[in-house]
Amino acid sequence: MFLESVGGVCLIIGLFTRFFAAALAIEMLVALIFVHLPKGYAAGGGGYEYVLLIGAVCFIIAIRGGGPYSVDRVIGKEL
Repeated sequence: MFLESVGGVCLIIGLFTRFFAAALAIEMLVALIFVHLPKGYAAGGGGYEYVLLIGAVCFIIAIRGGGPYSVDRVIGKEL
């Protein structure tokens, strides 16, 4: 719960963006493999469609960083 709450807020404002995006991508991968994969693809049936989307977006954010309007860029440090 901590990672999803605090990590989500930090992603929104762009603070420690790469760290939290990577951590959330790993969490979504674990959730996909152990919980949602046996239920199939469709999100309506508890499948992995939405979890895969969130994980892929977090992975791309972890690679690219917070962008020009993030707090990381303002303070001059990107993790």
